[in-house]
Amino acid sequence: MKCLYKDFNPLDFLDIAKKLLLIDDLNEKAKFRTSIGRAYYSAFLL
Repeated sequence: MKCLYKDFNPLDFLDIAKKLLLIDDLNEKAKFRTSIGRAYYSAFLL
């Protein structure tokens, strides 16, 4: 089984978190919860 982590930059999760916060037509609670989760996962992988 190929390790997917080798070709993935953890900072991409942080970039996604930042972009999610800029979208206005999303549910606020879900947007913040998801953004925090993506930022946490980015920090965990670094």
